[in-house]
Parts: sequence; structure tokens; C-alpha cells
Amino acid sequence: MAKPEFISNSPAELSSGRRKSFWMSWASLVRIPNTLTAVADIFAGAAIVQGDLQPLPGFLLLALSSVFFYWSGMVLNDIFDVEEDRTLNRRRPIPAGEITLAAGKWIAGAFLVVALGLTAIVPMVRDEQLSLHSFSPFAIGVILTLCIFSYDGWLKKTWLAPWTMGLCRAVNVLLGASLGIDGSESLVAMGPLLCLLIGHGLYVAGFTWAARTEAISSNRSLLIFGWSVCAIGVGLLALAPSFSASGTRLHMDPRAWYPILIGMLCYPLGRRAIAAIRFLSPGSVQASIKQAIMTIILLDAAAAMEFAGPVVGSICCLMIVPSFWMGRLFRST
Repeated sequence: MAKPEFISNSPAELSSGRRKSFWMSWASLVRIPNTLTAVADIFAGAAIVQGDLQPLPGFLLLALSSVFFYWSGMVLNDIFDVEEDRTLNRRRPIPAGEITLAAGKWIAGAFLVVALGLTAIVPMVRDEQLSLHSFSPFAIGVILTLCIFSYDGWLKKTWLAPWTMGLCRAVNVLLGASLGIDGSESLVAMGPLLCLLIGHGLYVAGFTWAARTEAISSNRSLLIFGWSVCAIGVGLLALAPSFSASGTRLHMDPRAWYPILIGMLCYPLGRRAIAAIRFLSPGSVQASIKQAIMTIILLDAAAAMEFAGPVVGSICCLMIVPSFWMGRLFRST
């Protein structure tokens, strides 16, 4: 069997033999470079609702559950696309025979069970009594599961697909916010939280529209539409802190420095997007999509810094380093 394109020929890798190839196949299957973008959403959601990541055990459980939700979605994506990938000779682990279809189905189901289980025990960490409200993280996890199945299984080939993908990301942010949702206290954060959710959803839906023909020469009108939706999402993310209730502690001016920071973080993406629209080549479009995915971490870090302070924001921002490193070894899309 030919060596997959995502596996290098370095001496260190060759010396590790079959075991190295096995783990790299699984890492490629779950799109491991993008994993920390899901964790960054939990940072942003928790920070914008309560201004910190407490209780820390609950935050860590939600962050880990988000990882498993993301991985399950990536595996299900390849499971539902396996026949098409085989027909088009795409070098993905399942159609290439590196991972069996049965193993993929088993692990996708296991990931979902673990993810939902982690959300169910968050209220116990918060010392809450068992009630319908106590299981809000679990309820959001169920909604996220339905969104994942809807995208991967039924809507991917329709015009609803990009919007469903955006909804998946927005619900993942809401999962992080569930750490601090507590009755009437959640109303204080509803303005900026709703802005964050809608902004994230439009941002991801926009670049998902742009990515629909990334493997071939793209349609300029589709790219313009996609990146315009993405820009609207960025605008809403920049406005989120300005909807904060009076007395909310913010760490940057919500009407000046924060929007400027968002603009600076998105400037490289803007250049990539313009290049993709101009040249319409698969390489330029794929580069812009990869940039958009990695920028999620920076946008979440900015929200975390604004609402929870520079320490939390910096920790979130530093996740870009391993993400870029892993992106040099594995494909992000």
C-alpha cells in the first residue's frame, strides 16, 4: 500500500515503523491540528458568561468533552463520505484502508458516549442538586450531537450545510458558557453571549461556504458570498463586549481597543481571502480556509482576554502554537 501523503519520510518516523503510521492515521482521521479550536470555544464561552474558568474541574471536563465531540464529528464525516472518497481516490485513512470502516464507526460512537458522559458529570463537580437545570451542559451536548449528525449524515450536500456547520460551532461555544449559566445570573451575559454565538456561527458558516469547492477551481461569486458572511460574523464578534451590562468588568475598551484587536487578528485572513477570490486556485482557497480555522483560536483568545483577563486570554492564545505545529504534519481539511 502506498504511503499516505500526510506521513513524512523522515528517518525518525521510518524507524518507528508500523506503530507510528497507525497513530498518524488516527491523528489524520480526527483532523488533529484543528482540535484545539474546539477547546478555545470553551474558553470564550466560559469567560464571557462569568469572567473566569471556575470551577476549574468543570471547565476541564467541558474542554475535554468538546475535544471528543469534535473528533466524533470528524470521524463521522469520513464514515458518511467513504464511498465518495473511494470513487474520487481521496487519500483519507478509511478509504485508503489504513483504518477499517467498522473501527471508525466504533470509535465515533465511543467518542460521543464519552463526550456526553463528561457533560453529565459537570453539575456534580459544581456541587449542584440533580435537577433539569443542573443538566444544562448535558442538554447542550445532546443538541450538539444532533447538529453533528445532521451535518455529517443528511445536510452536507445541501445549501443548509454551511449554516449547520456554523450552528455546530455556536453550540460548542454555548457548551463552554454552560459552566456559568445559573438562573437569572445568565441574563447579565445574554447580550454579549448572543453576539458571540451568532458571530461564531456566521464566521464558520462563511468560510464553510468558501470551502465548498476548495479542491477545484472555485466559483468567484461563491467565494465573495462566503467571505462576506465571514466578515459579518467577525463584525459581530468585535461588537460583543459593547453589549455588556453596566458594571461588567472588561479589560479593554469595548468600542475602541477591542475592535482594533479583532481587526488586527483578522488582517492576515483578509489578505488570504482576497487572494483566494482573485486567483481562484485550489492552493489559494485551501490556504485561506486553513488560516480561517486557525484564526478561531485567536478570536476566542481575544474574547477570553476581554472578559477574563490577560492570563486566561494568553493561555488560550498559546494553543495556536501546537495547532500550527501539528498543521505542518497533518492536513486541516
